[in-house]
Amino acid sequence: MSLQFLKSIRGKLISIFILIKMVPLIALALFAWHAAVRLSEEVTDRSAAMADNMLETIQEVGDSVIEDSTNALDDRSRESIERLTTDTARAIANFLYQRDQDILLAAQISKDEKTFETFMGNRTRSLYKHGDWQLAENKTYWMPVTELKTKTIAAETSELKDNARSFHYRPKEQYGIWSNKQLYREMTLIGLDGKELIKVSDQPESRLQDITKPINTFAKAETYWPELQQLKAGEIYISEVIGTYVGSQIIGPYIPERTDAAGLPFKPEDSAYAGTENPLGKRFEGIIRWATPLVKDGEITGYITLALNHDHIRQFTDRIIPTSQRYTPIADASQGNYAFMWDYKNRAISHPRDYFIHGYNNQTGLPETPWMDNTLYQQWQASGQPSHEFLAGIPEFDQPSLEKKPAIQLIHQGTIALDCRYLNFSPQCQGWDQLTRNGGSGSFKIYFSGLWKLTTAATIPYYTGRYGKSDKGFGFVTIGANIDEFHQAAVDSNYRISGIITSQINEYMKLQDALTREIKRQLKQSTGGLIASTLILMLIVIAIAIWMANALTRRITSINDGLQKFHNGEYEKRLEVSSQDEMGRLAGSFNSMADNVSNAITNLRHEVRVRRENEEQLRIAAVAFETQEGMCITDADNIILSVNQAFSEITGYSETEAIGKTPRLLRSGQHTDTFYAEIRHQVRATGQWQGEILSKRKNGEVFPEWLTITQVTNEEGVVTHYVRALTDISERKASEEFIKELAYYDPLTKLPNRQMLSERLETAIMQTDRNKKEGALLFIDLDNFKTLNDTAGHHHGDLLLQQVADRISEQIRKTDTVARFGGDEFVIMLSDLDSNRDRAVFQIQRITKKIIDQLNKPYLFIGFQHRITVSVGITLFSDAEHKSIDQLLQRADLAMYQAKSNGRNAVCFFDPEMQAAANIRAELETDLHRAIQFNQFELYYQPQVNQQGHILGVEALIRWHHPEKGLISPLDFIPIAEETGQIQAIGLWVIEQACFQLKQWQDKIDSTFSISVNVSSKQYQNDSFVNDVVEIIQGLAIDPKQLKMELTESVLSDNVDTIIEKMWQLQELGIGFALDDFGTGFSSLSYLKKLPLNYLKIDKSFVQDLHHNTSDAAIAKTIVGLSQSMNIDVIAEGVETELQLKLLNSYGCNIYQGYLFSKPVPAEDIQFTVSELLQD
Repeated sequence: MSLQFLKSIRGKLISIFILIKMVPLIALALFAWHAAVRLSEEVTDRSAAMADNMLETIQEVGDSVIEDSTNALDDRSRESIERLTTDTARAIANFLYQRDQDILLAAQISKDEKTFETFMGNRTRSLYKHGDWQLAENKTYWMPVTELKTKTIAAETSELKDNARSFHYRPKEQYGIWSNKQLYREMTLIGLDGKELIKVSDQPESRLQDITKPINTFAKAETYWPELQQLKAGEIYISEVIGTYVGSQIIGPYIPERTDAAGLPFKPEDSAYAGTENPLGKRFEGIIRWATPLVKDGEITGYITLALNHDHIRQFTDRIIPTSQRYTPIADASQGNYAFMWDYKNRAISHPRDYFIHGYNNQTGLPETPWMDNTLYQQWQASGQPSHEFLAGIPEFDQPSLEKKPAIQLIHQGTIALDCRYLNFSPQCQGWDQLTRNGGSGSFKIYFSGLWKLTTAATIPYYTGRYGKSDKGFGFVTIGANIDEFHQAAVDSNYRISGIITSQINEYMKLQDALTREIKRQLKQSTGGLIASTLILMLIVIAIAIWMANALTRRITSINDGLQKFHNGEYEKRLEVSSQDEMGRLAGSFNSMADNVSNAITNLRHEVRVRRENEEQLRIAAVAFETQEGMCITDADNIILSVNQAFSEITGYSETEAIGKTPRLLRSGQHTDTFYAEIRHQVRATGQWQGEILSKRKNGEVFPEWLTITQVTNEEGVVTHYVRALTDISERKASEEFIKELAYYDPLTKLPNRQMLSERLETAIMQTDRNKKEGALLFIDLDNFKTLNDTAGHHHGDLLLQQVADRISEQIRKTDTVARFGGDEFVIMLSDLDSNRDRAVFQIQRITKKIIDQLNKPYLFIGFQHRITVSVGITLFSDAEHKSIDQLLQRADLAMYQAKSNGRNAVCFFDPEMQAAANIRAELETDLHRAIQFNQFELYYQPQVNQQGHILGVEALIRWHHPEKGLISPLDFIPIAEETGQIQAIGLWVIEQACFQLKQWQDKIDSTFSISVNVSSKQYQNDSFVNDVVEIIQGLAIDPKQLKMELTESVLSDNVDTIIEKMWQLQELGIGFALDDFGTGFSSLSYLKKLPLNYLKIDKSFVQDLHHNTSDAAIAKTIVGLSQSMNIDVIAEGVETELQLKLLNSYGCNIYQGYLFSKPVPAEDIQFTVSELLQD
């Protein structure tokens, strides 16, 4: 039966149908299941590999960024702290040089106790101290009794959007509690027998002493009498730092726990002060003494001395902290961030811990024993000598090393002053000495006291007296900084980057796990559905195979075609479902499975695309990082293995040309074999070398590069590779040369500028002293240079300056220097002149005549020629008492101004009378400060009246009632005030007093009455001038329309546009303006018409001779006509006669001011006149 069935067509169709339907169906199910399994495994494996690669790549980039950031922070911090150290050292030197001037001035004043007291009292300086401190409740640290309150500023972000980028605000710096302290502790007059004749001291019980005996001197330690006797006229003696040593048996925090452990009573006030470690301790009290001979009729008659309070020296370093905090009211030495100071013998003279400051024994007056290493201490004990005698025969800096240990016995003894020469357990001392012994500065890193520190040192360039015998000068400043704080920003960045990397990887792994689970779930679901539907189909197919044979044949073919297309990658292909029978459901199940597989493939492709994009971004970032500097990797034998694109661009060698060769192909021939040997030695010793080197490109061009060589070792410490990072610094070197040229040369004339002249002058002074030769300074000023600028323009003025520079340069010797000092001033330094003064003067006169003859010749310009004359001031090096640069320049300048006073076109040698006049001027400048402080100014008022004699207003005129010199004219002190900047305070005082007086008169006069005040051009140039005036007006509640400001034509010579802008701002408030002394200066009508003027004032020089000088009359008429055309009023000054009044009236002038009506009088004297006239 079965064989017959199979042989029949029906049987065959059924069999064929079953075979055709079942076999592909089962095969398709198996294929789909197998493909999905393989796809799941492949996706899982590749995702894991991609995650690992991404993690490794991102971590490498992060580590490299952090390393570069750390190095950059190190370099920036080092430069900043070195600059801070050098600036502090120079500030100390300037302060010391000012004391030189004080001692020389002290030698010139009257020799009586009252004058001495005044001299000392006038010399004060700000000092800052911290407040009271107390032991914390747990007695483990010290804390302030009251925290220093700072003003809270609400707006710490930019108030304007345009300023918001990188806006950084710092609150007001906190230096501590301010006090104003005298500079000097003592001022004495000493006779030729060594006994004090006059003494003014800050110690009330101080007595006159015989200073030939050290026991009678400060700290019983001064031995300056023999040195005073060796001084010549004009020479200065300066002592070392002298003070009684204050000791401590505790190093670090002075707290009960430490004293108990040492078996000591807790008495912080008896131990040395140490900042936050012992804020109650005893302070080191010291002095530095200046002295100079008193000379009368060429003979020395005695000596004058000044003892500087040492607190003013240590103030320079006590507040410095080399962190973002910058300054601190109290030093904390435990943090490793502080500054200190050493003298020229390498002894500590300023330190946060006072027990480290060198001092003297209060019983013997001998130097107190300094801290030593243990070996040196044992040698001293064995010698039986006093420490100062023993140390005098010991080598300085005897093999310092961190391996050496300090002498604990000296800590127990409480004598631990720091003397770098014998502090052999502290090798940084030798490093500081190396940096400063030749007058230099610098820094290095060292591990000390449990911290990695960057320590700097900078010479204090003060070379007077004993300090001129060493390039180290007065000594040096050092600053110690905790390196860990430099790196903090990079460390924080490292934590953030690591956190981001970890977070991203975790998220990625979660997504990967979720994708894998979803694929498996879909696979399991599809497989189950496929098996079930296949079994059902098999049963249904057998039952209906007979009547579905023809249909099955066609539909099987259709399904087969669909499967083939799906298999070939057409994942969008779906089977047509034309019925709900088994075949239709089979097609539907296939379509459902195909949808799931297609969705899974789509999701997988998306994930792959996302990861490829991420990988591409990382690759781009890596390439961008790579291009920052050239990289070259060699093996242990220096054979090049790999270079990057930046290397090829810098050197010209392609990767193919470089690989297989050694870095020798870049050698320029500019360095010796020893130089390269030292590099190799340092790389082997430290693992790295970096520095500047000259290399050669492929085209033969030699260029400077910054090279870093890093040694790479394996786990066993064997060198495997070398990594070279190189940067072309050609542009930077060119910029440095350009900056140097800007710093030392005048850009217009190409001559040395003031800075280079000062350096050459300093060298020349030392050479003339050493070679016993003469030298001179010539100060040249072009007469009436402004005239050419004003008439022909600044361009021709510049051309003239260039031609003058060329002519002077052609006339001087190669050993001389000509510099442009600014504006139209030139300075010539003549060196190596004859040692005989008369012959030297003859040489100077001959050179000066040649220069003047050349400068007097015509200067040719396009379309015209121009002639000039010059005024020359000359001073000889030997004329100066102590040959300082400032003194020589000052004297040459004084001589030049004397030449101008003599009529210009003249030569004048410096004369002591000029110095006397300058001293008087300086004394007047000093007295000006006291005049403001002690209210020595007064305002007088001169009425301004109309034709009917009614007062329209007054002009406020300042008067100075000097307590000793009487009434001083404004013509004498206003120019000084303008030059020194005191005009700002004086000018505001005048405006405020005038407005206050106006307020007093306000109820007695009408609203048209006004007060005029004179305002200097310097006041208009002050940025806060407008705001200051507004505050005064608002504070006194006066009507701005009653205030007038007078300015002279000189205001128009500088910053005209800025001044005009400020005038308009004030005019908008109602303030009026008058142009004073019109016609005596230079006024540009183009500027004049821009000014918000209400008045022009005719100068009294034109009014005085109206009746018989036709030129003055014409000028007065012109000014009146000009004012009328500008629709402003005119005021005539200096009206003294009825005839002058009549003539001015006839010209059209109707407001007058002068002695005909009233001289300037105090406010109380003018009030009656005002009220009387107004009653009329």
